Amino acid sequence: MEALLLLTVGSLALAPVSSRQFHFVYELKTQEEARSYCRQHYTDLATVENMEDVLTLRNTVNLSRLLTPDGFYNSVWIGLYDDFTAWSWSLSDPPYNSESYTNWYPGEPNNNGGNECCVGMSSDEMWWDSHCSNVFPAMCVDLTDCFCYVPGSSETFVLTTDSFTWEEAQQYCRLHHTDLASVRDATQNSQITALLINHAWIGLRRSSWKWLDGNNSTFSYWRTEVPWQPDNEELHERCVTANFEDGGTWDDCNCDKMKPFICYGSAVKTYKIKLQLKTTSANPNEPVVTEQVLKQIKKYLEKTEASKLLKLSWIKDTDGNVFIKTDKTN
Repeated sequence: MEALLLLTVGSLALAPVSSRQFHFVYELKTQEEARSYCRQHYTDLATVENMEDVLTLRNTVNLSRLLTPDGFYNSVWIGLYDDFTAWSWSLSDPPYNSESYTNWYPGEPNNNGGNECCVGMSSDEMWWDSHCSNVFPAMCVDLTDCFCYVPGSSETFVLTTDSFTWEEAQQYCRLHHTDLASVRDATQNSQITALLINHAWIGLRRSSWKWLDGNNSTFSYWRTEVPWQPDNEELHERCVTANFEDGGTWDDCNCDKMKPFICYGSAVKTYKIKLQLKTTSANPNEPVVTEQVLKQIKKYLEKTEASKLLKLSWIKDTDGNVFIKTDKTN
């Protein structure tokens, strides 16, 4: 009488697909480490698109887990960062890139005080970044051949007598001339300098704060009380944290600091189900066998609503096996 049966046991992971959710992670990591964790386990570091998101986060955070041993509350990483390399000319043809001509003062651009995203030029030919809300004369350009820069084309630089913010300067130059001036080489830099009395805006500007997941949301929730944010206090504060001791307002921060963080993405829960398989196959862990079993389970689930909510995958042991051989007698 045959007394032995070959029984094999495997496990499946079922992952429900759900709507976007926020997930606080209270481990301390740098911004880069936090992003890597979020991308591995969820979607990305949190993008905060509106006040509804802020209120959701306020209601979700466990403040007691943010309390540090010295009695302060830790702020937490979100997915906003300062793209310090995203410079572009107002007259964008040809585009600004890493090989473009520049003539910065030593130590510039430095984003001193935070949000220095526009560029001015001094009468000594040197450039500096500045808050775009500051007011200076505008250095405009007239291009007679077209509304783009073409090597060898005729161009005339014009300095305004009035002072403007950078955006006002751009609007004025586009209305009355071609655009704010682009500086393509040392010769043009000298031509502009010859017109300057003190300072003037040129057409260089950068797109500063961006979301890591590429979201184009322009919502912001910076701290508006002293110390105002962003302030780039340490000169390398290019990442952003949310401070829930202050209702979730944002601070710029050095990206290498160790902080808790917020991920977003589908809340993935994993369930383990044990399956028993009776087989005479010499090796049920052959890919053709495990794939066929998985297909049969999926085919069965297609008859139910569960197929729309679940994803299936095998869980393997350290040797890469799905099924574990066991002996059992009748």
